[in-house]
Amino acid sequence: MNTQHTPSPKATIASFLFTAFALCALNSVQAQDRLVVKGNFSSLVNDQNIGEAVLIASDGEQMQMDISRKGNYMVNVPAKDTYTLRFSKNGCVTKEIAVDGHYANTTNYGERTVKLDVVLEAQNKMNPMQYSGPAVEVSFSQMTRDLRME
Repeated sequence: MNTQHTPSPKATIASFLFTAFALCALNSVQAQDRLVVKGNFSSLVNDQNIGEAVLIASDGEQMQMDISRKGNYMVNVPAKDTYTLRFSKNGCVTKEIAVDGHYANTTNYGERTVKLDVVLEAQNKMNPMQYSGPAVEVSFSQMTRDLRME
């Protein structure tokens, strides 16, 4: 006896709607403008400790950034937001980089890459120092989409 199963109209409609929903969700994820910030992280203090880097989103959420043994780092985030990249290491002055990704991309649904090397200075133990704000502010011109660093 050879029995074939034919899906009911309800099952066919449900399957179609699920597929349509999945395709829409996939397209919306791919359609986001992206900003990639990458570079090398080093310090003037010579020891085996690489240090650490943290990405802080505008909502306060923090994420540890991976740093290779050679000090390379990279973050890939939605462009239409602001972020702080915090670099620190024992014996060094911590640096924060403010990144405003608005207007980063020159095309619809593109990806913009910015290369930014970060070097931490040694901390003076007798007269400790810290920055009063971000050491660098990265943004993009609304009119021309040109990179601005202050």
